[in-house]
Amino acid sequence: MRYLYKTALIAGAGLIPSLLGTAPATADNWDSSAPTDAISVTTRLQANTDLGTLQLRKGKLGSTWYIWARVSKPTSTANKSYELFFIVGSVPTSVDIDGTSYTKGYKLISGKTYKACLKKDTGMPGGSYYKCISFTQ
Repeated sequence: MRYLYKTALIAGAGLIPSLLGTAPATADNWDSSAPTDAISVTTRLQANTDLGTLQLRKGKLGSTWYIWARVSKPTSTANKSYELFFIVGSVPTSVDIDGTSYTKGYKLISGKTYKACLKKDTGMPGGSYYKCISFTQ
């Protein structure tokens, strides 16, 4: 019975990307140098919160446009107790907030949804986001 349950979970997990209608984010689309090395950087979307300014930023690295999440002017509470998440489709990346913080960048691709979130760092999986912003290209 245990074997059948695990098999069903694995088989069901394989359906998720096809049910969502988009391919999962791949490692080739992420670039950790985009937030610091990109040119023509602009803020695509932002929200002012009591923890700092949550942003989705856009910039060009080589011939490719990237999107990443940033929190600027974080409060001491954000620095001490929160993480910055960047989610593309269903694939998240995160960083601890320590001053103005950036996530890795992701290639700007038509049809993808890009989401930036602040979340309290509880040391446990799960929980809810404090504030999110998103757009679909």
